[in-house]
Amino acid sequence: MDSAKPTAGERPAVLVVEDHPNVAKATMLILGHLGYQGTLTSCVADAAEASRTQHFDILLSDYRLPDGTGVDVLKNLRALQPGAAAVLMTAYGKDYAAAARDAGFEQVLEKPLDLDALRTALDQARRDGNSTQSKR
Repeated sequence: MDSAKPTAGERPAVLVVEDHPNVAKATMLILGHLGYQGTLTSCVADAAEASRTQHFDILLSDYRLPDGTGVDVLKNLRALQPGAAAVLMTAYGKDYAAAARDAGFEQVLEKPLDLDALRTALDQARRDGNSTQSKR
């Protein structure tokens, strides 16, 4: 695979929204290993607060959350940070894939997450986000 890890000075910031503790922990470990800087939240409200106080290059969100959906998270984030790329994680991929893409998610990953698919989705989101930001 030709994607290189981001260097320490350019670690893309990822907002992770996942309410299942084991999945959240594993996702954060994988992000760190891949060279991304993750911030973990577990619900729409906490993600909205994080997006008001921090910059994120990429959103990596579960679909079903205790207080809403990943679409709600994306709407909140894009209102404040329109250039952020978005990747949805869900155990119900086929059911939500079209609606997620219509809402603005560039990628939809099915759980359990495949490491190569996650790496590819994040790298693509990073490239897409960089090209969107360079056009401004």
